[in-house]
Amino acid sequence: MGKAKQRNDGMDVQVKGNRFSVTPDVRHHVVHKMQRLQKYFDRIISIDVELSSERTRDADHQNHVEATTHVAGRTIRVTAAHGDMLAAVDEAVDKLYRQLNRQKERLKSHHGVPLSEMPLAVNGDPDETDLTEAHDWDESAVRVQTIDMKPQFEDEALTELRAHTRDFYVFLNASTEQVNVLYKDANGGYCLVQPPPR
Repeated sequence: MGKAKQRNDGMDVQVKGNRFSVTPDVRHHVVHKMQRLQKYFDRIISIDVELSSERTRDADHQNHVEATTHVAGRTIRVTAAHGDMLAAVDEAVDKLYRQLNRQKERLKSHHGVPLSEMPLAVNGDPDETDLTEAHDWDESAVRVQTIDMKPQFEDEALTELRAHTRDFYVFLNASTEQVNVLYKDANGGYCLVQPPPR
């Protein structure tokens, strides 16, 4: 497993390989592409990138990229797969760009709206929820479900989500001792929703 950490312009970019040898050219491509995101989103603290390769019958999905972006107060994770590793990296960057842009737009949309009036979309993409419908809820249609949450780390929660057919997974983050929600986005990646640090 190869691993390298590079810090530029206040942002950490960590690249590691899992069953994949990270060459200098690949590392440079990853770091360069990820750093470009900071030009559009200056709140990025760090990005962790894991590159992996596996033998499959489908050559277009042999190389995998998992990128975890730490933005002030939250974590965004996306995945991408492609026959070519550099193409998989580019796809992951595109997904991160879209997710970060959604976060940016959501912050603008939520400005001035009381938290108690914001609707919570658990099953599906939270960004598709229309704030104008916040007062039109039918309370009789809300089903309350109690779950027993044991402390788990993010990678453990991701494994649980992948093992089930649900689109989301609620768990108690062992690192922060706060409730987090991990869900699949419309692009096939994964996103982690968490409260701001205490």
